[in-house]
Amino acid sequence: MNVFKRDHPVVGLYVIRPHITCLQRCLVLTTTLTCSIFLSAFFFGATDVDAAADPSGQEVQVRVTFRTVWVGIFSICLSAFMSILLAQLFLKKVYYDRKTVEQKVAIMRTWHRKHVAGVIIAVAFQLFCIFYLFMFVVTVDQQQVIDWLISGVLGLGQRFIITPIIMIAATALLLWWSTRSDRFDGIFLMLPKLANFTGVVADKKLDKTEQRLEQLAEYEDWKKRRSESLTEEQKARRRKLRASIIAVQAIVRMGGIDRRASLEADEEGWQAEMMAYEQKALERALARARPEDLWKLKAGLLPKSDIMKLKKEAMRERNRTLGGSPISSVGSSPTRTGSSPKFLLPSIFTSRQTDSQRNLQRGKSLKIVPEEPSVKEEEELPKGYEELQMMRETGNTSLVLSKMKEALDRDMHVTREEKLERISTKKREEKQQREWERKGKFKAQEEEEIARKRQALKNVAGLKEEERRKSRDEPVDPFIEAKPLAVRTTMMATATAAAAGAAAGTQAREQAAEQEGQEAAETGAAEGMGEWFSF
Repeated sequence: MNVFKRDHPVVGLYVIRPHITCLQRCLVLTTTLTCSIFLSAFFFGATDVDAAADPSGQEVQVRVTFRTVWVGIFSICLSAFMSILLAQLFLKKVYYDRKTVEQKVAIMRTWHRKHVAGVIIAVAFQLFCIFYLFMFVVTVDQQQVIDWLISGVLGLGQRFIITPIIMIAATALLLWWSTRSDRFDGIFLMLPKLANFTGVVADKKLDKTEQRLEQLAEYEDWKKRRSESLTEEQKARRRKLRASIIAVQAIVRMGGIDRRASLEADEEGWQAEMMAYEQKALERALARARPEDLWKLKAGLLPKSDIMKLKKEAMRERNRTLGGSPISSVGSSPTRTGSSPKFLLPSIFTSRQTDSQRNLQRGKSLKIVPEEPSVKEEEELPKGYEELQMMRETGNTSLVLSKMKEALDRDMHVTREEKLERISTKKREEKQQREWERKGKFKAQEEEEIARKRQALKNVAGLKEEERRKSRDEPVDPFIEAKPLAVRTTMMATATAAAAGAAAGTQAREQAAEQEGQEAAETGAAEGMGEWFSF
């Protein structure tokens, strides 16, 4: 049935063919039929006809002769030249290579001109054929007209019945047999149109499988040569551009769906977001190097030379953490790009790729890929991060897409005044936040000074209370009274140790004197005194 619909000249008019319209197919068919009838009339004519003769009494014989059959078939064959001419004007070639907009417009103009020319030629030729046939009928005898009609009917039968039946049966038999054997594959390779039911006329260069493989091989070779022709500078520029895009994707993923819509509509907000991540990276680098100068960075008092050193330190830390090249490191991390949802389209980066590339080349912007949030930073997680993480783990992309569509629909109706108002509000909030931080720093210093003074007053009050308690029990030496508490404690410990040593020495001298007195009276006293002094 598909072969019948495609190959029959009448039913094939209703098959959709992108390269030729239905009107053009009808014009080709009618012109071919009119041309065949017109050509068959050339083989019939009258000679030596009497103008006064009455043809009404003549006998007319309806007979099929070899002449009528031959004229019908030959006229159909000659009419094919007219169909070929119109087909060349109406058919639209299929272009497989890429064309620019100007080339496409030129091709469409050519198609329109050829269509107009084909319609004019077809209509003019049919009018001429009808006029000639009318004059032929009124000028020849009836027998010639009957023979002409018989040849025309035979030609139409051969055109619409005999030839389609033979072609459809042969094609269907080949297709049926090709599904069971490979003996007729060569026929389909030589005539691919027999198995083509798409309605598109293939290009001559793509008729054979071998030629298609050659074209694919040529394309692969061209692609390989193009990649090898790139210089190292161009490759590095592409890597940097890809790294900047991946960094912005990570920022959008950390900010959630609503953050993406706001960044898409607010370019200054996007720049502020990048500066915020850069500031956090500098703070982390400074906290590792000099924690005591962290408040200078927050207050904007750190010199530019120190800031540049911190940027280099942050870049080295990022390369050390991610493992060298930003492309291989970021691309190899499944948590940053491998598990990114499908809705992170690169459409929001088209207007910022040039700026990101320029900033990376000049070294004025530091694109830091945000790290995965740890347990200590749970209070700093952006709004919607937990929900986005849960959607990413469960794979519920429909909910993600619906939320993204709602966010984009909300921002579609935002006017320029509302955008400016949003930017000014954000700047006021940032200024107020900086003012609060400055006031909080001074307030902390004041509270620390007050606490230190209170502790000093408590120490003085304690010393005075202790002195009053001791003054009730025993008199206090004025020299010791004037000393601080630590000095007085040291002096009291020294005096106690000296008293204990003197008591021990006296007891030892008494024992030595008693022993020496028993041995000798006169010499013992002297020796006892010597032992006492030596001790």
